[in-house]
Amino acid sequence: MLNDIGFDDRSFRPPLYYGLRGGYLLKPTVGFEAEFIHVKAFARLPPAIAIQHYNVSHGLNLPLRNLVLQRQIVRRLDLCVRTALGVAIPHPEIRAFGQTLEQYELHGVAMQLAAGVNFELTRHMFWLAEYKFTTTKPRFEIGSATIENTFSAHHIVTGLGFRF
Repeated sequence: MLNDIGFDDRSFRPPLYYGLRGGYLLKPTVGFEAEFIHVKAFARLPPAIAIQHYNVSHGLNLPLRNLVLQRQIVRRLDLCVRTALGVAIPHPEIRAFGQTLEQYELHGVAMQLAAGVNFELTRHMFWLAEYKFTTTKPRFEIGSATIENTFSAHHIVTGLGFRF
């Protein structure tokens, strides 16, 4: 059993970290969204172990369904809070125990909590800044071995948003 394996994200190196989100507000304060987050993980493996390579660099893909609550703080500035539930679709790249595993797999529940602000630039465009926490626990079978990790990540997200 291996414990305390660290991971790097390398968010700004290809393939890039990204996220997409679209939704619908039922009222000015409540809405639903679909979100997709492409997280990456690169294991920092100690030397001389049975696992030679362990990355999830083609994505620890998280398709999520969000409930969003928002409230205007001052004119042109909204506070937004999100909670989400979805699945994990990781693409592990593992070489261990004389076996190789490189494929997309469907693995378990993914969850997210997020909070941030939207600053209205025009009627149809806003700038968003958001903190989000995501977690999932995929389990990979390679030969007769099982590799399981909890991937919990803190994200700082900013960018343009559009309303139609």
